[in-house]
Amino acid sequence: DSAKFDWPDPLKVIARDKEIKMKKDKIQINVQSLVEAKLVLLRELHKVNSMVADTWAAVQCLAMENVTERIVVDKLITMTQSLETLIRVTATKLLVRLSQHSDVILFMVADELNNKLWINRYMACKVIQKIHTPLNKDILHKLLTLMWSDYSENIKSVAGETIGVKGYGHVLHDELCCRLRKGNESERVDALNRVVHLRMMTGRMKSVFLKCFTDDHVSVRHNAAKGAGELQFADDDVIEGLLTLISEDHSHKVKAAAIEALADIGVVTDKIISQLVWSAQYQQEGMVRSAACLVLAILKVDREDVVNVLRDRLTADADNSVKKASTQALQMLGLKPEKDASLILAIKEAVKKLGSKEAILSSIINSDSSSNDCYSCDNADLGMKSRGSKVSVTRGGTRGTSRESKTGDPLPLQREKTGDSAKFDWPDPLKVIARDKEIKMKKDKIQINVQSLVEAILSAHDKKEPTAKFLWRKDVPPPSPLTTAASAKA
Repeated sequence: DSAKFDWPDPLKVIARDKEIKMKKDKIQINVQSLVEAKLVLLRELHKVNSMVADTWAAVQCLAMENVTERIVVDKLITMTQSLETLIRVTATKLLVRLSQHSDVILFMVADELNNKLWINRYMACKVIQKIHTPLNKDILHKLLTLMWSDYSENIKSVAGETIGVKGYGHVLHDELCCRLRKGNESERVDALNRVVHLRMMTGRMKSVFLKCFTDDHVSVRHNAAKGAGELQFADDDVIEGLLTLISEDHSHKVKAAAIEALADIGVVTDKIISQLVWSAQYQQEGMVRSAACLVLAILKVDREDVVNVLRDRLTADADNSVKKASTQALQMLGLKPEKDASLILAIKEAVKKLGSKEAILSSIINSDSSSNDCYSCDNADLGMKSRGSKVSVTRGGTRGTSRESKTGDPLPLQREKTGDSAKFDWPDPLKVIARDKEIKMKKDKIQINVQSLVEAILSAHDKKEPTAKFLWRKDVPPPSPLTTAASAKA
């Protein structure tokens, strides 16, 4: 038997055709209604100037339908400066979505780079970073101008970031090298700040960066030292340049910045330790000595000679900031901030010797003898002057004109012998009284100074220790109790 063909039910076929036709009509109606809805929303946006909740909802609906009308883009750009984070993020995402369908979005956003408000320029740079459309020469030039000339430091930083994110890092690199090599003082300082912020360092830039360590301007050397630390540039040439700044630079700010940079880099060598120890002992500025003490503790240098130097600074340094820094350094190393007992004992012995009766009497006798010698010399000079004046008068009046040589030249005068004895010139009584008063005042001052010095040294060991506190770095954490206990056991 041949297979029978099953024809469909005519009623079902008719019903299916009706259903397909209804779906087509619905789609057409929806499309027509959607177009009409877009037109209605656009008309309402043109009428409303403020950004209320309904307006924001309409803008989002039109942006999701890829409507790139100017009114929609302007509203989205305005919402990127909103105070609410969610609205800013949503507006930025919608602008990025629309940029995939039209290149006009980039130029409309870039127009905000000329806005007077810095927040508008800042958000425009942030949106340009995420838009997929490549930059043209005009926008790139505008970003470079903002990076070098804008008054806001935030705008300078974000403009440089935008140039790098959009794939023009080589242009930025050449600009930075040119400014570091040929710019004036402010331009070089600005270029160093951009290098640190962008964390950009290449072989060609390194040679230009090292020349900033020997620049004639203090601000350039200071920013170069700080930049080396913030970049954590652990290069041998950079470390050698920092050590040279510490030992040879004449500015205490540059020296302190170089010492801080060594702490940020974190490299520990014998040369670095010896330079820091020397700076902690012999640098003239207290700011530099305190920085060296703290950096020795940050680098965790707990050798015996280093600890002795820190305790020596705590005992003998006259600057309170250095004492506080040495106290903080000893605590960071897990040691008790105690003064050097041997040094205190030596100071006490020296003060006892200076305060003894024999030393005081010898100093008074020496001062008396020096004053008497000066007084006798003064009297001798006065006597010679008075005697010479008398002789010259008598000789000039009697024999000076009669005695001449055969050639007609006058002969040298000789002292006239007289029978009378030479008169002795007594000193002025007022001068003698004044000299005695001066000697007595010197004795009183010596006695008072010795007594005060003895009291100060003997009571120095009993004073309360200064409270440990960071003087130059706020980001260094205090030592934990576990670390202190472990180091004490060791």
